[in-house]
Amino acid sequence: MCVWGGGGGGGGGPYFECLYRFFLLSQSDNLLSYLTVEETLTYTAQLALRKHSSEAIHKKVTAVMVELSLGHVAHSMIGGRIFPGISGGERRRVSIASQLLQDPSELPSYLISVENSCLPFYIYIYIYIIFFILLLLFLFFLFPALRAIADQESKDDLYQKWQMFLTYIIHILPFSIISVFIFTSFLYWTVSMNPDPVRFMCFSAMVMVPHIIGELLTLVLLGVVQDPNMVNSGVALLSVAGIMVGSGFLRSFKQMPVVFQWLSYLTFQKYGCELLIVIEFYGLNFICMGDMIIDQGYPGALSHYTQDFLPLYAFLPALVILGIISFKIRDHLIRR
Repeated sequence: MCVWGGGGGGGGGPYFECLYRFFLLSQSDNLLSYLTVEETLTYTAQLALRKHSSEAIHKKVTAVMVELSLGHVAHSMIGGRIFPGISGGERRRVSIASQLLQDPSELPSYLISVENSCLPFYIYIYIYIIFFILLLLFLFFLFPALRAIADQESKDDLYQKWQMFLTYIIHILPFSIISVFIFTSFLYWTVSMNPDPVRFMCFSAMVMVPHIIGELLTLVLLGVVQDPNMVNSGVALLSVAGIMVGSGFLRSFKQMPVVFQWLSYLTFQKYGCELLIVIEFYGLNFICMGDMIIDQGYPGALSHYTQDFLPLYAFLPALVILGIISFKIRDHLIRR
């Protein structure tokens, strides 16, 4: 049974339970291609809820379609190999709706629980964290070898280490931008996020910054810390701490102690997550999605949406400056 305990998004355990249930669903959607979404769910409900009246079944089908954002494709055919139909993400939500309708005792709990949270938003966070970690692991293996070469060549007065640091950033920046854009293009449309090109561009611009911040933070620490494993652990700890304090993932801003509320302003996760939830849920009029979840979990996010990009992008030059200082320190230590 997928139930969130308590209100306001407090506590992370129930989210993991719901995510676990979500991913346990069969990876293949066994749906009849020639039926519409509403017909598919209605037939499932008629088989599972035989003792209910037609009116009650219709209400339950309508309710679950609203909660899973399927109302706009209610009369669209499922589709298959022979003829096109709804998207892959929408097929997945139809499968989830069918599972919920087969357990009538679970449906009221689900409808109540989503008033306080929104499962898709947290799925996006998990996917992005995995992407973030994989790219940083590549950096941990690549840069130490280049750093060793720079140490030797700087001793020969060919250049200074901070110059190598800036050169490396200029070198990897285009690849970072391209890789993030490919990732967001795949993720955004595959999981059926809000189908608006402007929101997609804002989403890509938001995701770009945490990725580059992760790279710069890794380089800054590698400037003064010799062991890549220690840097790996340090970046992981800082990332997890930022997610816990700034993202609103475990506790909403209003529920955190005042000290942590102030600390959240020092994390890029706060601005990134505010932007992400506004991009996806603003203007949607569902129980679990829309302005209500924004106001409850991220108070004020709507009023300073565009301003959030400024502090988010301000982390980039700040880390470049820290990196220059870090490699100047390394240069001084190597020459001693």
